Amino acid sequence: MEAGKEVLRVEGLSKRGVCTDVSFSLRRGEILGLAGLVGAGRTEIVELIYGRQTERLRPDLRDGREVSIRSTRDAVHRGIALIPEERKKQGLVLGLSVLDNVALAILDLHSTPGFIRRREVTAIVAQVTNTVRVKTPSLGQLVRNLSGGNQQKVVLSKWFVRNCDVYIFDEPTRGIDVGAKVEIYRLMQELAAREPASSWFPPS
Repeated sequence: MEAGKEVLRVEGLSKRGVCTDVSFSLRRGEILGLAGLVGAGRTEIVELIYGRQTERLRPDLRDGREVSIRSTRDAVHRGIALIPEERKKQGLVLGLSVLDNVALAILDLHSTPGFIRRREVTAIVAQVTNTVRVKTPSLGQLVRNLSGGNQQKVVLSKWFVRNCDVYIFDEPTRGIDVGAKVEIYRLMQELAAREPASSWFPPS
C-alpha cells in the first residue's frame, strides 16, 4: 500500500554521547527501521522518542502538531507504544497472569475511581490474545510459565489493545524461535496495512 499522511516527525533529537541531530519522518503505512552495531545507540534513540530519557533539543510532531514527550505516560497518551528489547525486565510483570499483564495498558480507560470494569477488560484481552495467537492454557496463566515467543506476544497484546497510532519495536524477535518470529513479522505487516480509522480490537 502507499504511505499515507505523516504521523510522526522527529527533528534534532540529541543526547550527549548517544546521538546528534537525528531527524526522520514516518508516514502511516510505513515500517521505518533503525540499524546499527551493538552499542550504536539504537535503543537509546527509541527511548528518547518514547520519553524514557529526557535530554533532547526539540519536540516531536504528531499529525502535524508539535508535541512535547517528557515521559512514557506522555508517549502513550499521544498514541505511541514501545515494545522494548528486554521483555522480561521492561515489558512484563512475570509474576502476574496473561490477563493482568495485557490489562495494564488499558486500566485507565476501563475503570472509574476505585472500580475496574473487570468483565469488559477480560473480554477485550481475550479477543486480542486470540488474534495474536498467544498459546496459553488460560488467561490466568502466569506469564513466567510461557515460552519466550508467547511472552513476546503478550507484550504485543498489551499495546495492541490500546489501538496506538505508532508502534516502536526494539529487537522484537530477540530470543524466540523461528515460528514465533514469522508470526511477529506478520503482525507488524498487518499493523502497517491497517486503515487509518480502523482497529483490530474493540475501541478502547
